[in-house]
Amino acid sequence: MLTKINGLADQALARIVPSTKAAAACTTLSYYDYKCVEHVKYRRHCVRDYTCYTTCTAWVSYTRC
Repeated sequence: MLTKINGLADQALARIVPSTKAAAACTTLSYYDYKCVEHVKYRRHCVRDYTCYTTCTAWVSYTRC
């Protein structure tokens, strides 16, 4: 009897609450990005957060390449 009541309650709740697909969150990541322009190596620091949004600092001269 209790299982039947739980099943009816689940069905009623499914009609009220909209269903959504589950999505996996991104893993947090911190890294340096490099580029070489006219024998000067530049780098910038980038961070990706759990929502998959990546932000980077400005390019800074690092060394020669």
